[in-house]
Amino acid sequence: MRHVALSFLTFFATIATFSIEARAEAPETFSIRDLKYSGPGCPDGSVAWLASQDHEAFTVLFAHLYAEVGPGVNRGNGRTRCNLNILFDFPPGWSFSIEGGDVRGYAFLEAGLSGVIRSTYSFPGLSREERAFELFFQGEMDENYEKRDVVTPSRPVPCTGRRNLHIKTETQIDDKRARGRSGLLTVDSVDGVVRQTYRLRWTRCR
Repeated sequence: MRHVALSFLTFFATIATFSIEARAEAPETFSIRDLKYSGPGCPDGSVAWLASQDHEAFTVLFAHLYAEVGPGVNRGNGRTRCNLNILFDFPPGWSFSIEGGDVRGYAFLEAGLSGVIRSTYSFPGLSREERAFELFFQGEMDENYEKRDVVTPSRPVPCTGRRNLHIKTETQIDDKRARGRSGLLTVDSVDGVVRQTYRLRWTRCR
């Protein structure tokens, strides 16, 4: 069982090559002006971020967002979370929704253990909370993973001129049926780049 540490230097060295396939019209400019974070899964200095070159996605990187269970491990480590408040810059007359996410990581789960990585988002001032992605894991497994979850927005894309977004990401291992077994569920990759990518659907405001 191992936890690969985050290398922000590795990430920013490859930042120029990050992009996803363009699928629809997008604004001419798009960037993240500021990102504030809090929670046990993201202590100070453990989060980085960027917007893609094609303006159709943004990525958040975590250094300490993982859940762990097993002999000698504190029971509270079986679940962790990070809360993000993101401020975007983009031209007037546009709005967006999240239509899914890509997650890379590592999962070690002994038989009987299960795990979940869940991300939900909301726009400040609006009452609803939407799912960005929800990924499930079942032991026995010991592997790096890369998964995609697709979300079809069930409500109209908000077009209120809001530029803030709240995101809550949780990682949890359930050991109710396998007490004493060991497990580790991270949002990282074999090269040390912790990555969650949120894909965007843009719309013009009318």
